[in-house]
Amino acid sequence: MSNDDDNMEDSDDHDIEDSDDHDRYPYSTIWRRGNDKEDRLFCDWTIILTSSESEEKMETYHVHEGHLINSKYFETLLTMPLIMPDRLRELEEKTSRIFVCDRKMELFPFILDYLYGVFNDVELAELSKRDDIIERFGHQGEYYLALLSLARYFGIEKLIADTEMLITTLAGNARTFQNMPAGQGKGEIYSYMLSEATAYSEDGMAKVLIQACARKHASSNTYVRSMIMKSIPLNTKVKIQELSFDYLQKKYDKIISTVNDDKNSDELVKEYKRTWGCMRVAGAGVEAVNGIYNYTGYFNDRPMFSKCGTWNGRNEMFSLYYWSDKHICISILKDIEDDVDFYATEEETNKGEDITVNTVWFVGTFGIEPAPTVRKYDIFSEGNESSG
Repeated sequence: MSNDDDNMEDSDDHDIEDSDDHDRYPYSTIWRRGNDKEDRLFCDWTIILTSSESEEKMETYHVHEGHLINSKYFETLLTMPLIMPDRLRELEEKTSRIFVCDRKMELFPFILDYLYGVFNDVELAELSKRDDIIERFGHQGEYYLALLSLARYFGIEKLIADTEMLITTLAGNARTFQNMPAGQGKGEIYSYMLSEATAYSEDGMAKVLIQACARKHASSNTYVRSMIMKSIPLNTKVKIQELSFDYLQKKYDKIISTVNDDKNSDELVKEYKRTWGCMRVAGAGVEAVNGIYNYTGYFNDRPMFSKCGTWNGRNEMFSLYYWSDKHICISILKDIEDDVDFYATEEETNKGEDITVNTVWFVGTFGIEPAPTVRKYDIFSEGNESSG
C-alpha cells in the first residue's frame, strides 16, 4: 500500500462541497485534515493520531460528534462519560489522542468515511473490489486485519462483523481474493494475514488463518511450504505443522484407498512421502535439541528441518541443516555471527536429496555432551524409524 500522503495533505481537498476534488479523492467527506485555522471551521471534535513506530509522525483530523457517535467508543464517551472516567479529559478538551501503527494511520480515513456514511450503500465485499480502494489500500489480505483492529477499537459493530466474515471467507477459499499482487501466492498471503492477526491480537481470526495456512501447507509443493513456514509467527509453527500432517494423513489415506494394485500403491506411497521426511534427534545433552524436526524448506540449496522449543527461557526455532557440503549442523539460526550452534557432523556420507545421518557428531559451542543420534522418521507410521 502506498505511503504517499500527498493526496491528503492539502486540507482544502477534504471539503465535500468541492465536487471536483471529491471526484479526485473518493474518500473525502466533510471531515477535515490539517492544522490550519480553516481546517477547524464547523468541526466540534479533534482526533490526533501519533505513530507508535515514530512519535514524530502525527496526523490531525477535525470531525463532528454527530458522526463519531456511530461508533460505540464515542457513543459511550459522549452520552455516558461516567462509564469512562479515565476519558473525562478527552471529553473536556474535545480531543482524542490515539497511538496507532503506521498501517492503521493509513487506514484511518477509511474509518472516518465509514462513520460518515460514505459507504452505506455498498457492502464491504463489493467495496474492496473498487479500483479506488485497491489503489489506496491494496488487496484484501493486506489491510483487512488492520481494518478489523481499528473497527474493534472504535466499536464499529457492523464493520467488525463484515470484516470478520470476509476474512473467514478468504481463509476458506482463496479464490475469492481480488487483485492479488503479482508474484504472491495464496500461501504467502495467508501467512502474512496470520502475522497481522497475531500482531493485532486478533486471536479468533488467528485460529481461522492457522487452519488456512495448514491446509495450504499440506497441499503445496516444497517451495510454498517453505515460504509459509518462513513467514508465519514462531508461536504458530508447531500447530500449523501438526494440522498440516493431519490434513496430509487424511489425503494420504484417501489416495491409498483408491489403489488396489500393490505395486502401484507402493510407488504412489513413495512419491507422496518424498518431500515429507522428518528427522528425530535423540540423546543430546541439551534436552531442548531433542525431538522431531519437520521439513521446512531449503538452506544452502539443501533440505532443512526445524522444530520449536525453549532454550534459556525463550521460544526458539531449532534447525537441522547443511552448513556446507561436508557438515550438517543443529543450531538456532540468527545472524551468522550470532548463530547458536549445538552439534555438527564431521563429514557428509551421502550427497542425495535427503539429509543423511552420520555416525560421528561433535559438540558445538553451545552443546553439551553427549552428542545426539539422528534418524529419519516416518510421519505416516507411528514408531517406524530407520537409520540414515
